[in-house]
Amino acid sequence: HLIDAMMAVDLSAILTRNAVDQALSSTIPNAMVRQFLLMNLVKKEGADGGLQWRINLAALKANYPAMQQAVCESGTYDKPCLFIRGERSDYVRDDDIERIKVLFTQAQFASLPTDHWVHAEQPQTFIQKVEQFLTKY
Repeated sequence: HLIDAMMAVDLSAILTRNAVDQALSSTIPNAMVRQFLLMNLVKKEGADGGLQWRINLAALKANYPAMQQAVCESGTYDKPCLFIRGERSDYVRDDDIERIKVLFTQAQFASLPTDHWVHAEQPQTFIQKVEQFLTKY
């Protein structure tokens, strides 16, 4: 729904980042998520100085089903790795953890009280978890 919301904004009629934020607010009520998405908004080069999305939204939408597929279906990774997830996100669910442990035999997990974008919602805690992991290895 985020990609659809971004694609629905008529950037030819909007000149400011604040106006894009306002346009997205009805479909994306979470201001933090909107601010994260707006990092992909840039000024066009050239005389008109309009706005454009830095990312290829059409390609992301077309390939989203493939991007949702499992990272690996066979084999294992036998070195330490850290999975950080948001407690309110459904991207890494509790029932995914057992399958992850099979594929990533030394997997460690950290859950933060966030939605999906743990690095944006709790940057200091995210950095702390990563640093603790990297210091061990």
